[in-house]
Amino acid sequence: MTAPRAPLRVPWTALVLLAVAALFFARMRVRVDPDLFFHLKDGERVVRERILPRTEAFSFTRAGRAMVATEWLSSVSLYAAFRLGGYPAAAGLCVLMTVGALGLAGLAGGEAPEPVRALAAALAAFGLFNFALAKVQCWTFLLFGLHLYWVRRWEEGAAWAPWAMAASLALWVNLHGGFMLGWGLLSVVCGLDFLRAPRARALAPWALGTLACCLHPDGAAAFVYPLWFVFAPPAGRALISEWRPLTFEPSALPYALLAAAALGAGVHRLRRRFPWPLLVLALGVMGAHERKLLPYFALSALAASLLAAARARWARSPLCLAGALGVLLALGALQAAEARALAPLGPVSDWQRAFPSGAADYAAARLPGARVFAPYKWGGYLLWRLGPRTKVFIDGRLDPYWTLLGDYETLSAARPGWRELLDAYGVTAAILPPASPLARALDSDPAWRARGNDRVSVLYARRRRSRPR
Repeated sequence: MTAPRAPLRVPWTALVLLAVAALFFARMRVRVDPDLFFHLKDGERVVRERILPRTEAFSFTRAGRAMVATEWLSSVSLYAAFRLGGYPAAAGLCVLMTVGALGLAGLAGGEAPEPVRALAAALAAFGLFNFALAKVQCWTFLLFGLHLYWVRRWEEGAAWAPWAMAASLALWVNLHGGFMLGWGLLSVVCGLDFLRAPRARALAPWALGTLACCLHPDGAAAFVYPLWFVFAPPAGRALISEWRPLTFEPSALPYALLAAAALGAGVHRLRRRFPWPLLVLALGVMGAHERKLLPYFALSALAASLLAAARARWARSPLCLAGALGVLLALGALQAAEARALAPLGPVSDWQRAFPSGAADYAAARLPGARVFAPYKWGGYLLWRLGPRTKVFIDGRLDPYWTLLGDYETLSAARPGWRELLDAYGVTAAILPPASPLARALDSDPAWRARGNDRVSVLYARRRRSRPR
């Protein structure tokens, strides 16, 4: 008589994450983040010139100005991936980091049943969908997920976990300014240890982690910079859509679903060594005010919801799997809609189609050394293609351009005084969307003429050079 076979256990969560990886890569295939280009250029500069990007070198408006190189190491990683396999390799690296963050946050959720883990992972992926781009922020996604996992291990009694969190900050501070999230989690963990046993050694990991946040070419300035950017933001931050408040729009739906799922799972009743409900609430409120923080709300909600639902009867229901499938289908529909809006997509190699590639070719061949004005979302692309010989007015970094933004907006909107500003800055070329206010103004200005156009832009050149200030 043979023993009955154990029922086949399907790794639903792993299948969900594989589907999410494919969907995220497809989205990166459609949408290329404009910040990627200046990170590629910065990474190239570090690798080839053996110098860190601590001074501005690609604009004619702020050349030589000091900067805080918060993302130099992540720029190197993207450049290395790009050198190995072009844009698909860089995008693939970011997909791995983003999906890895989902997997680690799921592991922080303890021993929840597989159906609810699959549903929670799909919902969190829905929250990350708008941020699924090839960008340096993906490093913070991964490391934040890892820190959530370490917090969970600390809850289980792993004394090494705070030390691991502290040590990782030495890497994280050189990758992205989001290291402050990890430092915040470490501060809470060490603070709770100190309240439990008021001894100096309880704060030792926190002291080490704070020191690690200063192990950066810019020293303590790297620690202060993110605090200034978040809590005392310059006016120009409003130009970055990810730092604007979340409004009642379709893009808010994933976060409403995550909040509802967290409430349904009973996160607000969760009582553990770490204050998971407060973490989810804090990141949710901050994300609603500054949407760039919403991915971390999604990851923390994933971990906390799984902890809360670990012993719930409904967590084993096949309806959870149906819900996960529904979310994946919704993601697929969104991706298909984006692809149709940008059709025809062309081959994978045509990843520059949304940027002024034809104008860049013309400027490289006919206008070497020009001073180019372009929208800030194109500045990174143009400095990647043309720099450092040809320089741009501004690009998407915004640091070190805070004091330049008023003039930039005057020029972009062709407001009174725009001619004087072009003369004062010595702008010799402009690459602009055809219907933009400045393009219409240059069309009627005898000092400028159109020298060519491509699918997305028109290139204007000055008939005579003005003397730069």
